[in-house]
Parts: sequence; structure tokens; C-alpha cells
Amino acid sequence: MRKLVSLFAIAAMILVACACNKQDQPDEGAKVSDLQYLLEGLMRTDEHGSVTGYMIGDNLNPANPYDISVPVDNFEEAVELFMTLLPPDAAVSRDATSVTWDMTDGDGRPDGKAVLKKNEELGAVASLTVTPLLQASGPRKIPSVTFLPPILWPENAGAAEEILNRDYYVGAAVWKEKDEGFGKGEFLVIQEWTPKESGIMIQMVGSGFDYSGGRSAASTLHRVHKALKANYDLLVNDYGKAHNWPSLDRWFSSSTLGFLREYYVNLENGKEDWFYSIPGNVWLVHVYCFKPDGDKIKFW
Repeated sequence: MRKLVSLFAIAAMILVACACNKQDQPDEGAKVSDLQYLLEGLMRTDEHGSVTGYMIGDNLNPANPYDISVPVDNFEEAVELFMTLLPPDAAVSRDATSVTWDMTDGDGRPDGKAVLKKNEELGAVASLTVTPLLQASGPRKIPSVTFLPPILWPENAGAAEEILNRDYYVGAAVWKEKDEGFGKGEFLVIQEWTPKESGIMIQMVGSGFDYSGGRSAASTLHRVHKALKANYDLLVNDYGKAHNWPSLDRWFSSSTLGFLREYYVNLENGKEDWFYSIPGNVWLVHVYCFKPDGDKIKFW
């Protein structure tokens, strides 16, 4: 299971979430490669490497599960979404028609590029192409992302979309009878599903902490942080107080880039940085992502 950590104000409390992206705990001081970081932001995979869910957009090409399409209105929207997939210290350059991320491997050595570029072929808006260096060892699955105008996005007329509109709006309390890996019981929807991004719902479990399954990627952290910040009064001040949530107005962190090298975001002002120690008091939080799937809701 993945877990998301939150550092609170003076009491230095941590919020740990079993999140919708599974990640093995890295060795102390280890850093995942930028390619792995990007993959975690785009999709969730199981222990066999099979894709189980997409964090942005969806797969319209069953022959290649690493081929992702995302509906956006314009190039700037594609850039904004792409930037949420990058670590805070990413080496990025930009011109009028492209954004380039110079990637590194787990040891900080150059490891190719991820380039988002305007692409009007076949009516598209932009495309993201990833080109790792050939000398990288071991087989690696390379993602590609095409950003499409909404008019080219296939309509989803399934019953599940009606269920989402009725029961999975921001602030909705969802009772989950079945545990699909990250808990059951009542969850709060903090981000609705759209064709552009998966929905997200969370459950405050209480005191508890377990590093054995690893914790969430910073990209998952960004999405939870963005959703809570966008609907702070409803989700934190209103719902949170009613359900005895701990204070969420300070820090969130994730251990993607090392066991003791924690990444954090300030929920109030969006500041990002690193810290190197782990406070002791924690709250466990369960997180599910979701999307329509035919006549039912898919969770991961």
C-alpha cells in the first residue's frame, strides 16, 4: 500500500495515507528515477506491472496500456497538467511551443527527456514524448500522452457516469462495503471524476503508522493537496470538524525520494521543499481513486 504523510504545525503530527498509487518503500536515502516518478504520476500498476488505473485521462488504445489520452481545452491547460507530474526540483526549460524536462536516473545522472510539445496533427492539442537514454539498464516501459480537444473525446454514456454525478460530488459521503486494498466504510469525496483526472476520496482512520508497504508518490500528494486547498472550507473546516479530523492547515509530505528525505507541501500557501526527519505522532488515512467503468464504479 502507498501512504501519504502530513506534517502538522507545532505538534508536528504526520498524516499517513494508504493511497491509490502503490509504491514499494525505497531504501534509506534512495531516489527513484525521474521516469519512475513520471509513471507513478500517470498511472497505478500492480505487483506484476499491469496497469490498474490512470491518474489523468484514460487509455483509448487497449493494445498499449502505456498510451494515455487526456482532454484539454488548450496548450496552456496541457502544460499546467504536465507540471503536476514533475518533482519540485525538476530541470525544466520552456519556449512558446514546448516544455522540456531533463530527466535523471536514481543516482542523479542524465537519463533522457520528457518533452511536451504543441501537436496539431489529427486535431490534437499537444503530445508528451519520453525518450530515456539507451544506456539505461533493464527493460523499461515508456509512457506517451496525447492531449486532445474535448470534441474528440469519446462520450461515456454508461450508467456509472450517472452514479458519479448523483453520489460522488465534492463533499459527498460514500459508504464502501468492500475493501479493495485501502479500507472500507465511509469516505469523503475530495475530487470529482472528470475525463481529465480521476476522482479521489479519503477516509480518516485514526492513529496508526506502518512503513512496511511504502507511501504515496508526490504526484498523488499534489492531487490530494490541490483538492483540499480548492475546497478547504467544505472539506476541512466543515466536514473535518464534524468528523473530528486533525488540523490539516499546515503540511503534507511524501517519501517518494527517500526513506528519510521527505517532500512537503504547505496547504495554506503552496510552498514546496524537503525535510529530513520524521515526527512521531501520526494519523492513518485511506485514499481511493475512482472512475466510471461501464455500469459500475472502478476503484484503485
